[in-house]
Amino acid sequence: AVQSKVLRLNSVCVADVSAGHIVTLVSNDARRFDDTCPNWFYIYVGPLETCLVLLMISLEIGVLPALTGVAAMLLLMPLQATLVRYIGRFRSNTAKKTDERVRLSGEVIQGCLAVKMLGWEDLFTSSICGLRGEEAYWIGRNYAIRAF
Repeated sequence: AVQSKVLRLNSVCVADVSAGHIVTLVSNDARRFDDTCPNWFYIYVGPLETCLVLLMISLEIGVLPALTGVAAMLLLMPLQATLVRYIGRFRSNTAKKTDERVRLSGEVIQGCLAVKMLGWEDLFTSSICGLRGEEAYWIGRNYAIRAF
């Protein structure tokens, strides 16, 4: 699907996009799709499950404590939405850094003969490691919020 879309673009549009950027976008989209698919049924099951749990807790400890627990759960939903927005920003920053790193790595691989002849291995190694460090920083922030 991606290949057919790229082939339909004109050469000006294709020149602005690197292969690393396309690979990053496709892999991120595929991962998100894989992460999301198992959770679709919770849209239907979640409210039903909440009602059943509310009923069972009401029968065990009373209606007021059960309603308090459900209210606390519902009040935490805006916090979860905010954290999801942060995770989205962090993923976007991670994708940018990954794209930069993949692009630079591709350029180094394409010009490896020139890099070797001019002795630029250390320069490019430090640049790629620096980009990987920035990428790891955003990944770490993403997982720190997910742990919360």
